[in-house]
This record gives sequence, structure tokens and C-alpha cells, in this order.
Amino acid sequence: MKIVDFGKIQTGHFGLQKIIANLNTLARNHMSFLILGEVGSGRRLMAQLIHENSFAAGLKIEIYRKNEIKPIPEGVVLVSELQFLNFREQEVLIEQMLSSGSKTIWIATAQTDLHELVRRGLIRKDLLAQFQKELRIPSLAERAADRVFLMDHILMTLSWVMGRVLRLSREAQNLLSHYHFVENIRELEQVLESAALLTTGSLIEVEHLKLNHEVKKSTQKISTLAEMERKLIMQTLELTQNNKSQAARLLGISIRTLRNKLSQYRGELNREYSQEVSYE
Repeated sequence: MKIVDFGKIQTGHFGLQKIIANLNTLARNHMSFLILGEVGSGRRLMAQLIHENSFAAGLKIEIYRKNEIKPIPEGVVLVSELQFLNFREQEVLIEQMLSSGSKTIWIATAQTDLHELVRRGLIRKDLLAQFQKELRIPSLAERAADRVFLMDHILMTLSWVMGRVLRLSREAQNLLSHYHFVENIRELEQVLESAALLTTGSLIEVEHLKLNHEVKKSTQKISTLAEMERKLIMQTLELTQNNKSQAARLLGISIRTLRNKLSQYRGELNREYSQEVSYE
């Protein structure tokens, strides 16, 4: 598979090549983008490519995160991890997107299938409808053709920084070629950076590779759908001052469903408490 260099992203994955090749046209059409992909897969780099090919290339990217919704700027707004926004933040974001007109390009990133979250009532359908183009970034596990190239590219950069040529032994390269990196390219970079510090020579062996939990620096907890559902329900009850009828209307569920959910949560808490006090 031929590796194509798009500047910030180099890839041999045909689907990713096709997405990037069309960005120049898409970014100039004043569209809003939703970028889906796992942590460390290159979503932020994709957002930068959209920015550089848009009318707002000369302006900086304004980054919105949870609890940080700000006044609308002109240019490009990147909404980081859309799936973690609570009900009120989603409402504010919709209002801002509708009122910003063509002066702002909106880009959002997410780790999971938002259509499923819409079905479960965790993401508003009208918020998802604001994004006109959905781009899915394949994980490193899906980009087999890119692994060796990425390892060589990272080692070349590390060699320049450390002032000595670095290379992988055959065994180390074989291990990294088949290892599942939960944090994708970010984790691969962390593994190789750590290995470069551990070896005093040029050759990186298997024993220099600190895999699994030792290299995972991210402490962000990835919530399950059930956890996100529970969190949204509790936030809505807090917003409505524990008015269950009003909370059910806002959540788009029946009062009976809400009561069943709350009963389920109480049962889970009781089981957790029983386990904590058990001496068996």
C-alpha cells in the first residue's frame, strides 16, 4: 500500500486518504464537521487540516471543552469530546451554532457512535443535525499499512532530538506491529519515547518497550453508555430541582421510565454498600 503524505497526516489507509483528499473542497463550503475516532487516532490533526483549508485559515482555533462554552468567535470552533456535554451545554451549543451563521466553522470530536447516544436520549438529535459532514478516523488497529511507517517516522524524530540513530530490533518491531494500542498513535509515541530513554545505544529491544498500563498517561475515564445515561438523568433532576415530571419531559422519557431508572440506581447503590461492608 502506497503511503501518501498530506503534511500533518501520512497514511496508506485508502479510506483515510480519500477523506483527506476531499478536505480542501469540503472545508471551503462553510460546513460543520463531526470527527469520530478513538483517543489518539488523529482527530485533532484532522481538525487542523480542515482549519488550514478553510476561509478562516488565518485565524486561531477556539477550543470548547465541557464546562467551557464561551461567546461565539469568528473563525473555527473545535468542540472537544461532544459526548461528554451535559443537557444544558448541548442546548447552549445548539443556540450558538444556529446564531453564528457563515462566519464560524464548527468542528466537533467524539469517541463513540453519537447516533446510538441519540437513541438512548444522551445526545440531542437536533444537536447532531447541526453537523453536516461526519468524518470517521480509523484506529491504528485498522491501519496496518501505517504501523511500520509511523514507527520509522517517530524514531527518525527521536533520533534527531537525542542526537543518535535509533532503530528497532526485529523482535521489538514484530511485537509493536501486533500490539493493540488503546490510545492509538499517541500511545505508540509514548512507548517509543520511553524506549529511547531506556536504551543507551541505538538498538531498541523488547525489554525496552514498556507496554500496557505503564505507558498510559491519560487519566480520563471513558464512560460506558449506562454511566453516561445515569449521569444525564441525575444532572437533569438537579436542573429541575428534583421535579421528576419536568425532568422526564426534558429527557424525552415517560415518568414511569424515569422512576424505574431511579429505582435501579438505588438498587445498585445498595448492592455496592453491601459489598463494602461484607467481611467474607
